[in-house]
Amino acid sequence: MYTSPALLMVLISLISIILLIFCFSESYAGVVATNEQGVRGRFDMIPKYDRAAAISCIYLWFMLQSVATNIEVIATPFAISLYNWNDATAVFYNGILQFISCCINVVNYIVISYTRIGRIDKRKLLIFSCSCFIVYHLLTFPWPFYGGPLDFIKIDDNSTVEDTSISGGCLRRYEWCAYTSRVPLIIYVFSFIVILGFAFPFTSAPLGTVFSEILGPRKQGMMQGLFEFGACIARCISPLILTILFERSGYLWTTLMHLGLLSIGMALLIIFYQRIVPLRLRPKSGIPTPYKEGVFYRL
Repeated sequence: MYTSPALLMVLISLISIILLIFCFSESYAGVVATNEQGVRGRFDMIPKYDRAAAISCIYLWFMLQSVATNIEVIATPFAISLYNWNDATAVFYNGILQFISCCINVVNYIVISYTRIGRIDKRKLLIFSCSCFIVYHLLTFPWPFYGGPLDFIKIDDNSTVEDTSISGGCLRRYEWCAYTSRVPLIIYVFSFIVILGFAFPFTSAPLGTVFSEILGPRKQGMMQGLFEFGACIARCISPLILTILFERSGYLWTTLMHLGLLSIGMALLIIFYQRIVPLRLRPKSGIPTPYKEGVFYRL
């Protein structure tokens, strides 16, 4: 049940490595050319990129990966605790929800690529996506009017073993189950399928493009590495933090944590809205523009 997906990903990764070795040809499209010594021409000056805009993009990618990790880590224990599903049922139904949501993701990626939606200002798409994530977490927040408390795992009269492979529910060591409300199943299903089906593509698709445009036509290996490093940090630390929070407080503080991250992301998009733009290679006349060797002016 748990090993098959991992083995499948090992196979896919091996195929990807083979394709990378034999089919990938590295070339730099749109990069300002250099001579054989790697030095640009005297008049080939690229302005410095906006660091605040670049850092905002790195944070947004970190935020997206943290939210994705939260959903991946919490989905199964969340369903077991709230809806009394056993292990197999939780994995099966969450897999179905994930499949349908991913189908919506694919449709949205196609829409972004081949329709006028993709030509909308990418900053607006990012704000829309961030809003979707916030709505998802608000809908799946343990509001007191949702009803509860949660049910504990049923055990036999002569047993003390809580086996989630047989019966779902809350473990008795989770004290928060006694006062935590249950998100209605219909709201959980709708949020997981529809809202996340729109939220992920409208960050994943435009964000990398925006980040590359902010950096401009220069070699971006270092900055793209930092971009992915932020995502790796989220993937490394989020499971540890989320597991501890879920064990101690259920899904209350995991939801609040991500609402905080999303609020910061939304604030960055609004505050730096005018700066999250492609690098201007031809600055306005008479304005001092910093570049690697100093400052230049365009007359």
